[in-house]
Amino acid sequence: MSSFEACALSMTVGAFIIAFLICVFSKGKASKVGLLVYAGIILSVFIRIIYDINFSTITHNLLGIEIIIYTVLTLPSALIGAVLGNSIACRNKKK
Repeated sequence: MSSFEACALSMTVGAFIIAFLICVFSKGKASKVGLLVYAGIILSVFIRIIYDINFSTITHNLLGIEIIIYTVLTLPSALIGAVLGNSIACRNKKK
């Protein structure tokens, strides 16, 4: 597994878990929480790219494709985690 694959997998799982936990323990809307978690992850990707360009020899020639890949992987998992967390929170409130 390459470092890109490991990073993408960890961000996908992290987006799911964070969105799930936020929705279970707060009163936020699932769509808003999912989009905010996704925005935080994309911001972290941009910060990592800026760091790599300034302090490392790594070049990001395919920056657009990298952002699209992270979007395709993390946005659905963040939204699914938020919806599942919201449904569990609603179920617990009814009891």
